[in-house]
Amino acid sequence: MDTHFSQHPGLNSEVLIQSRMTLENAFCFGNGKSRLDFDMNVIKNRGTTFGCNAIYRDMRVDNLVSVDYAMQQEIESSGYARDNVCHFTDWSVIPNADDMLLDTMKMDFEPHMIHETLRTDRIDCVIQGKDPKTAENNIKEALDKNPDLDYNDLKLKAEKDVGLYITWVTENKIKNVEYPREWCAGATAMHLACQEGATKVYMLGFDLSSYDSPLNNIYKGSQNYLPEYAKGFNPVNWNLQLGAVFGEFKDVDFVWVSPIHTSLDAVSEKFKNVDFLTYEEIYKTYDNIRRI
Repeated sequence: MDTHFSQHPGLNSEVLIQSRMTLENAFCFGNGKSRLDFDMNVIKNRGTTFGCNAIYRDMRVDNLVSVDYAMQQEIESSGYARDNVCHFTDWSVIPNADDMLLDTMKMDFEPHMIHETLRTDRIDCVIQGKDPKTAENNIKEALDKNPDLDYNDLKLKAEKDVGLYITWVTENKIKNVEYPREWCAGATAMHLACQEGATKVYMLGFDLSSYDSPLNNIYKGSQNYLPEYAKGFNPVNWNLQLGAVFGEFKDVDFVWVSPIHTSLDAVSEKFKNVDFLTYEEIYKTYDNIRRI
């Protein structure tokens, strides 16, 4: 796989990976399958943690990042955000939401495309949406550029989260992400860690992927995720976003952690603030932590 980097721009409460400590070290967890092999006990209380999307189903982190409307709605509905800090894109609460406004917006969507949480006595809501026509245009544009793409797989990805999302909210700890926008959750989490003052950012579960390989995600096939049979993503956008973070925060040290030694020449040559370590090397760094 050619990798090109650029400087352009259901909760298991028994598992707790939170630190409440200084942000000198930040641990950003992607949802690539390699994360399953990492011993989380090693980094407990060693820095501030950032996780993405459905990681909340398995553990609590200091900062949960989500950029997908369906996942945001799931997280808020689960009650997780009442006690745990979350960072959502396009999250703007409408106080005392007007019923006429909602009814008007619903008219533009087929009933099966309207995703609304239980209102009960809540009066404030967040309204988000993805136009089906936009998905159609994205599919056409992609096929015009590369006719050899798998139409069915492309359609599957383009139509994910299509529809109107109305989330009735109560008091919570959700923060709206002002910047970056339209990024993947992993790169967004890294950028937020840097914004908040991290001087060293560890990246775990950032496996990237290839369109020619099966989708690499711990949660594939589960609610609000692509199915098991989905193909991987073209990594170009991820590479651009990671490169943008590396380039913008030149004074931050980034450590890309993986089960075996991996070094991406395109990264090492362009960004001198990125290092690559294996799990065993991280374990030795924190050898005073007893691993289970």
